[in-house]
Amino acid sequence: MKTKTLISTAVSLLMLASCAGGGNILTDVYEDSATVPVAEGSPNEMSVSVTIEYPAGGVPAEAADRMTSAILKEALGADTGDVAEAVEHYISTVSEEYRSECADLAEDFNGLEELVGALCWERQVSVLYHGSHNGISSFSAITYDYSGGAHGSTVERCLNFRLSDGSPVTETDLFIDGYADTLSGLLSARLGMAFSNPEDYDALFIKDIEPNGNFLVSEEGITYVYGQYEIGPYSLGTIEVSLAWEELEGLLR
Repeated sequence: MKTKTLISTAVSLLMLASCAGGGNILTDVYEDSATVPVAEGSPNEMSVSVTIEYPAGGVPAEAADRMTSAILKEALGADTGDVAEAVEHYISTVSEEYRSECADLAEDFNGLEELVGALCWERQVSVLYHGSHNGISSFSAITYDYSGGAHGSTVERCLNFRLSDGSPVTETDLFIDGYADTLSGLLSARLGMAFSNPEDYDALFIKDIEPNGNFLVSEEGITYVYGQYEIGPYSLGTIEVSLAWEELEGLLR
């Protein structure tokens, strides 16, 4: 079973121009989902859901198209800029992979009406718009994948674009040469503020963190995103460390 939704986001919520000249960007949201039984008549199934927020106005059309294509490539591995086409192909592909990879195990449990954990998969993909600052906009592509193991995994990849032409913005585009050591010190000093429980900070593998190129911008500042196992155990999940723009004076181009 599949469901599809196209949501036009409210202008009042998405006119997110920053005082520093961030520009206005409007977005639409496309949603699609499916439940796929591992075999005909089996209660075991994979659930797939995809939510894609993408630029729909407030920037040049070519910039919006370029950003959308990059978003779909990162989130879904798509080689098209058509959102509906990319989502439909993605759901079809992961559904086929699920049935193929589970075919032998499904055969072993053929006719059994009970749920089998190893056959109950889940995939969620979400692309969200986070904000704009100084002509740069940020999106995040988040994928949750559970393939029958002890627990699922979440990966968050940040995407930054110039509003003027939709070109990607990397860490080295944003900061001056030789920024890394100073930025590392600022991030490490702020790391403890990412946790409400001091024991979580104590559980980190790494406390002297470095910029990893995975960041989001907003009117307030920049947020670095560290994935599961990157600097701490799985139980801590994704870790976000934020710095205000004022703290970055002298480091920005």
